[in-house]
Amino acid sequence: MSDEKDVFRVTKELGLRLRSLRKRARLTQDGLARLAGRGWDHALVSRLETGHLENPGLGIVADYLRACRASFSEIADLLDTYTARPLPVEQEGREAVARVTEALPEQIGNQALAYDIKTTVARRAEGKPPLSSEERVKRVVNLAAAASRRKRLDILVKYLETEVGHGLAATSGSTFTSS
Repeated sequence: MSDEKDVFRVTKELGLRLRSLRKRARLTQDGLARLAGRGWDHALVSRLETGHLENPGLGIVADYLRACRASFSEIADLLDTYTARPLPVEQEGREAVARVTEALPEQIGNQALAYDIKTTVARRAEGKPPLSSEERVKRVVNLAAAASRRKRLDILVKYLETEVGHGLAATSGSTFTSS
């Protein structure tokens, strides 16, 4: 995943919300630019409101809100949408794990994917840093290998029970005695 694609941008929805706040304050774009200061002009305000301002930074958004006598709480839901997104390292790990699980038998791949999701969510809830892609893949591969060994062992036990008889199951846990 490219870092350029994972930067805070003013979305169309955020731009519309900002425009609504400006209109509520009964300001024109020129009027808001004058109040914000710092050499703003109406073109900057327009680009911000239409979502065409690349990576504006919170300082610009804060100055805009201040000029409108608005607060971050009025756009908090939109900012929370951005901050709730997976971190780039989490997304890269998710993609790496998906490539591995797609190559596994379906049942084992599903188990491995569920394990990865569960551990990723748990780490986030516990406030732990995300694991690297390499570590996540390593854990999934280990889980898949263990699941595969269990499956082969189950097949072997069923084979032995069928070929040797059910006496094998009856003797498990008991000690053999000589007659």
